[in-house]
Amino acid sequence: MSSLRLCFRAVAAAVFFLAVTFAHAAPLDIDLPAQALTTSIQQLSLQSGLSIGGDASLLEGRTAPAVKGNMEPADALRQLLQGSGLSVSFEGNQAIIGSPTPVLVIKGARDGSAEAGYAVKEVKNFGFWGDRPQKDMPYTTFILSEELMENTMAVDPEGVSRLNPFTFTRIANFYFNQSYMNTRGYDNGAIYIEGIRVSNLSGNWHEDKSNVEIKTGASGFLYGMGGTGGIINYSLKRPTREYTNKVNLMGRSLGTGYVHADVGGPIPFVGGFRLNVAYQDGETNVEDVEDRKKFVSSTFDFRPINDLTFLTNISYGERKMSNYQGGFGTTTLGWMPKHVPSGRHMWGPDGRYREWETWNALQGMDWKVTDWFSLRAGYNYKREETESLNAGDLNFLLDGNGNLSGMRLNSRTAGAGGREAHGYGIYATFKVDTFAVKNTFTLGSNGYSDTVKTGLFINPANGTLTTGASDNTVFLYDLWDWRSVRNTRMPDLMQYFTGRRVKTGKQENYNFLFGDEITFMERFTIFAGINRSKVKTENINATTRAVSGEYDEFAWTPTFSLLYKLQPQTTVYATYIEALDPGQTVGATYANAGEVLMPYRSEQYETGVKHETSHGALLSLALFHLDKASQYSTTGNIYGTLVQDGHTVSRGVEASAQGRVLEGLTLMSGFTYLDTEITKTQRPTKGKEMAQLPRFMGKLYAEWDVPFVKKGLVLIGGGSYNGKSWLDNMNTERLSHNYAVDLGARYKPDADTTFRLMVTNVTNEARWITFYPQAPRALMMSASFGF
Repeated sequence: MSSLRLCFRAVAAAVFFLAVTFAHAAPLDIDLPAQALTTSIQQLSLQSGLSIGGDASLLEGRTAPAVKGNMEPADALRQLLQGSGLSVSFEGNQAIIGSPTPVLVIKGARDGSAEAGYAVKEVKNFGFWGDRPQKDMPYTTFILSEELMENTMAVDPEGVSRLNPFTFTRIANFYFNQSYMNTRGYDNGAIYIEGIRVSNLSGNWHEDKSNVEIKTGASGFLYGMGGTGGIINYSLKRPTREYTNKVNLMGRSLGTGYVHADVGGPIPFVGGFRLNVAYQDGETNVEDVEDRKKFVSSTFDFRPINDLTFLTNISYGERKMSNYQGGFGTTTLGWMPKHVPSGRHMWGPDGRYREWETWNALQGMDWKVTDWFSLRAGYNYKREETESLNAGDLNFLLDGNGNLSGMRLNSRTAGAGGREAHGYGIYATFKVDTFAVKNTFTLGSNGYSDTVKTGLFINPANGTLTTGASDNTVFLYDLWDWRSVRNTRMPDLMQYFTGRRVKTGKQENYNFLFGDEITFMERFTIFAGINRSKVKTENINATTRAVSGEYDEFAWTPTFSLLYKLQPQTTVYATYIEALDPGQTVGATYANAGEVLMPYRSEQYETGVKHETSHGALLSLALFHLDKASQYSTTGNIYGTLVQDGHTVSRGVEASAQGRVLEGLTLMSGFTYLDTEITKTQRPTKGKEMAQLPRFMGKLYAEWDVPFVKKGLVLIGGGSYNGKSWLDNMNTERLSHNYAVDLGARYKPDADTTFRLMVTNVTNEARWITFYPQAPRALMMSASFGF
């Protein structure tokens, strides 16, 4: 930039710079009256989250016109400068304003950037309520930004969970590549893109996502059915005003190679584009476990008129995990051994795999028709096909004295499946001000349709059709003999696959919502709404085509929140929200296989406080009480009858800090304290805690900008801790706590180049995570280059 700066000085007497926030920030609702230019720029800076420095007195005597509307800060700045004799142009990461004399320096950091401590102040497409400041939301949220995921090399669900203090991962990602995140005691399986439901498909790609927004707790009013523990919403990377050209290279322990290209920019007179391409192949940090991935995504926006934007995203991905890690069964024990097998070894037969192929298409629209009326809508289609060669868990064997003596593998199976999901959302918003009360009415609908498909196989014994193939040969191994387990070859069971996938189930949810955001007395805000949620489920036998279980029900699920601003940067709130949750389709191993259990209502109370510090860090504290119906097996295992009976209650505390807490120090940390109980039942488990959920869990991630290094050297440290949990619902056997320490560094020699190093689980701790060994130590390195 030095040559550009000298050239610019030859044309103008002086320049000043604005941070990338102006070039890349999301549109804001700007409402600035005609006033002094200094005042308008200061107010715009406050609305954009920027800090101002420099000689502002040189702007005195200049006036700015009124600027009003939904626009990016850069466009608002241009309008403010009209008639002032000042001009602005944008070059890369800087906005340059020229004038006859030096004027002002406005500095700031892009939302979610490392300079901002990765704090994301704006929640995007937050269901019914849309975009709004995170500190003004009456719910607990935690957002991971694009730059944070890039700097921590979090390219999969495991990486996301490693950073989020509110999630507990039951199964490490290198087992299945699925989002096995548990929040507030319940599996968080509801996945959204741009606020549109896409089902809990396993092919969740992060390369074309800007933010990962995790809301904990019930979300029935916001999103409809299926989010008791919480939801995960992915925001897409948007086309940028200036050209973006970046390549990221990454390597992992034992030889995994990864390359990701991210390019984009404006399309003159039309809009803009963003293209993301990624490829990965090689061995993971578990010996003989290989992970191959291909992904391509294109995003376009089109702005035919002011305040109307169309967004289109199309993506394709495929992934194959060969020799994925295996688990351990306790059907013969009821307890887990104190010895934990090394997670470095592959505990499963050689040749098994899981393979995914996904297609996704999204269309969105955002139109601010007038100052008081706006429309937004979106539709998403996603299709997935899967194939797998599986093996059962390793079961422990006991000798005559009750001591561990060996391990047994009971079965090897093959399967194929797929899903096809449609999701939509459409909302109309009206703003009506009556005296001192401001009302924002929203009327809308959202929903999804998720069709499950199962592959048909030929039974070699009699030639009939079946839903899988199996080899039930029993293998016996010496205790902890991973070599013998690995050397057990998987048979070629996929030769019996017909290539056909037939519909075996469908779940639909349609919601019609009305709500009002009421602001009065300046500091009070009420969120109130009602949702008519309808759910329809059916289960179909794959071979006979008979419908074995179905329901078609609806319920009214309300929400009510009260917010009070103690000061502009501090908000306290209380929220009540209900959700309609789907009944489970009973799996094949249960005595009542194929039955569809009835939907049920869950309800949640939450109160909390949020605060934004002077350095821009976001602090939150929440207390919650969540109640939902319970489902359990009559025999305590997967071979009994699955029924609904009683309730499970989850209550606790969530706290987090995210952002710059001091100059040069970034902190992302938090904890969850969880107290669970089984209630309203006559079973022996009444009063017991829910199984396999730690009472306490905490996460820490910290970055320190080394001050005595001229160029950008950052040291990184962090870790996670999960407390003890009960292995069984009768609370007779405990799982020990587990923890991991992570260390790393980042070096940025110039604006376009970054080198990164991260070691997770530095001490190579080996503990049980439910029925799986803890992920072993892993080394990750990456380098990003702009061009």
